[in-house]
Amino acid sequence: MKKIVISGFTDSVNLIEKLERDIAMLNNAIVNQDSTKINDAFINFYILAYHIKDWLKDEGFSSVEDYINVNLELSICADLCNITKHRKLNKPSRSNDPLYHIYKDGIRADSTAYTWDSTVPLNATTYYIGLSSGKSFEILFFVKRVLELWKSFINNK
Repeated sequence: MKKIVISGFTDSVNLIEKLERDIAMLNNAIVNQDSTKINDAFINFYILAYHIKDWLKDEGFSSVEDYINVNLELSICADLCNITKHRKLNKPSRSNDPLYHIYKDGIRADSTAYTWDSTVPLNATTYYIGLSSGKSFEILFFVKRVLELWKSFINNK
């Protein structure tokens, strides 16, 4: 099948750069407490974050599916894509700690996810990914971790 070049996107590195821009949009939406933009940025992020695998396969990274399966955050992206596409998880979870719910809660002090900005209200909220085990990820922390995983995968091959 003929490859069609999408303007500005020639390889998986370009998609990684887009993920970085998506993270910036998500961060901005959280700072501005715009729940619609938070939802949009998060969905855009995890759909692209999961589907980078197809570009990587085309670039010769044959172990990409195994990498997704052994990394919780990437498995969660796969499940979120499936849920978004079918409105429910219509096949077994890729994660050994399945997604339980996504919920809105107050921002907890966490310097790994936020560079505190005086424009963030003291009573600001964000979204969390809750897993069946009770573990949860704040979405900004989660997306940064997904980005780190893909960068590591590409750099170590």
